Amino acid sequence: MVKEKGIYDLIGIDKLLNVAACKVKWTIIGNGPELSNFKTLVNTEDNFTFFNPVEYSDVLEIVKNNDIFILPSRIDGLPVALLETMSVGCVPIVSE
Repeated sequence: MVKEKGIYDLIGIDKLLNVAACKVKWTIIGNGPELSNFKTLVNTEDNFTFFNPVEYSDVLEIVKNNDIFILPSRIDGLPVALLETMSVGCVPIVSE
């Protein structure tokens, strides 16, 4: 998790969805230099769950229990994560 991949945009998206009375549960998968700070920013929210699976098969098990995949990254072209989530029926939401 790095800032350039848009991880902090999820906080803003969550706030907008709350204003619209749309309840969501976030599944955050992965690790990186911004993970600790991100967790600190959302620690009062009960709709964020974090996973750092070791095995690829575990990633797919987690993802297939979700409905959509939000890719806020500003630096990825066609990341493997997008293909992985689509392979188990998780609908991607992406933007330029």
